[in-house]
Amino acid sequence: MKAAVLTHYDKKGIDLVIQDLPVPVPEDDEILVHIMAAGVNPLDNMIIRGEVKLIVPYKVPLIMGNEFSGIVEKAGKKATRFKAGDRVYGRMLLKKIGAFEKFIDYKKENYVDVLSEVDHVLDTLGDCALPDEFKVLKKGGSLVSLRGLPNGSFAKRSRMPLIKKILFLAAGRKYDKMAATKSQTYDFLFVHEDGSQLEKIAGFFDKDHPLETSIDAVFSLDQVNDALAKVKRGGSRGKTIIKVHESRSTNG
Repeated sequence: MKAAVLTHYDKKGIDLVIQDLPVPVPEDDEILVHIMAAGVNPLDNMIIRGEVKLIVPYKVPLIMGNEFSGIVEKAGKKATRFKAGDRVYGRMLLKKIGAFEKFIDYKKENYVDVLSEVDHVLDTLGDCALPDEFKVLKKGGSLVSLRGLPNGSFAKRSRMPLIKKILFLAAGRKYDKMAATKSQTYDFLFVHEDGSQLEKIAGFFDKDHPLETSIDAVFSLDQVNDALAKVKRGGSRGKTIIKVHESRSTNG
């Protein structure tokens, strides 16, 4: 099989290498999925730069990719929920990866001059933007960051070892102090797999209420590094997808 592999970490980022590798054999509680398409996220670039090693210490070489859709090829003896031919989607195990009413153009105006008393902020920019995000957040509001530093509450919630709890408590202290000045809360969010949650979300959409998707760009597996570079630049107006295989008929 062809796979996009991270051979080593690099703080400045490096290209993934397309390699031919043996098809993996699923464990008893696993399924083997023929990947049709994979989503590209900022997290992928963070992994390449080694920015999440303290949270998930991936060993290299590492087959990259977190989100997928595809068809089940084979199911392990204890994986009774799925069978060969089933169409599936989800995100890989972390340990085993293979509302504003007004929209603001941040390139033309500073949101700090436009917004105030915001209830909740979802941060995707990180350290450079967090001070301003706290400014527009109301007293008692909450800020959830996908790009800031982990803090003590994250380490506790994730049930990390004592040493990591101490490290993250120190690392995220400045954000906790910013939040404390106006009785706000700061939480770092790191994505994780949750099949039951995805299934619940899927239940909201049926043939009479289909989910409308927004795809910004589609790349082939050989163009994986172009896809990563596009996500790194930002400015996407939808999901960036890597098309791994062409569609084929299924039993569902």
